Amino acid sequence: MIITISGVDYTPDSQWLLLNRNALERVKTTVSMALNGAAHIEQAKKLAGVQLQVGTLGAWLTRAEFQQLQTLRVDVLTEFTLAIDGQIYTVVWDHSQGPAVTGVDLTEAVGGSDTVTSVVLKFLTTE
Repeated sequence: MIITISGVDYTPDSQWLLLNRNALERVKTTVSMALNGAAHIEQAKKLAGVQLQVGTLGAWLTRAEFQQLQTLRVDVLTEFTLAIDGQIYTVVWDHSQGPAVTGVDLTEAVGGSDTVTSVVLKFLTTE
């Protein structure tokens, strides 16, 4: 499977997966308490700001591919398109809870292998 970010295709040895496909928070709920103790509940569909996590799980990327993603997360601070699983999302990198691109470096684990595994990319939808 190919994932396209800002017009660049990334194809790891295995598939890119939408890791939080079954846990996308598409409704925002706020609960406040009135002075008499009654709950005031408001709910609305999220028009933007849905968190998407895309990852490789056990598959790996070369060091060069991972570095390219690391560069994109810093250099591309405006919205762009993310295409995965036949869906196209308009997104920005999600830096709100740590790095937007993470992975496990296998250099130390397997004696010099120039690969990164368990790569996770974090995005926020803008539409």
